Amino acid sequence: MPSVTWGVIQGWKARLVSRVLALDFLRSAGVSDPAGELKAVELPSSLEVLQERLDFLLRLGLSTDDLSAYPLLLACSLRKNVIPVLSYLEKLGVTRARLAAFVRAYPACLHASVAVDLAPVVKSLRGLDVDRQDLPRVVERYPDILDRLRTDSGSD
Repeated sequence: MPSVTWGVIQGWKARLVSRVLALDFLRSAGVSDPAGELKAVELPSSLEVLQERLDFLLRLGLSTDDLSAYPLLLACSLRKNVIPVLSYLEKLGVTRARLAAFVRAYPACLHASVAVDLAPVVKSLRGLDVDRQDLPRVVERYPDILDRLRTDSGSD
């Protein structure tokens, strides 16, 4: 008679098979994970969702080499992370043409929350007398400032 343990094992096996299929799919698309970063994160169980993420990031202007350098981008939800962050950056004045370069320079930005991570940093920059029209130039030239200011203000 199957037990609860049997169900847990079956669920674990299904997730493992799904992960192997996802990693094989990414490899076949030209995305590698040399550091094994994707082993520690949850990937979509659907290859269609993974394909959608891959296509979106490639259309943005990133290459498979860029994605191999920071494969965690493929673990970001388009709806919850990527699109809101890119929209916010555009609202700040980062041009669509420069978004790929921005993400290439600071890929962790796509893990951010606009309300929790980015907006407070922009508010801090404005508090340091950075003019609104200068914000795109500041964040494009020093993209990691988004993380530094957030980290510095969180340690007070």
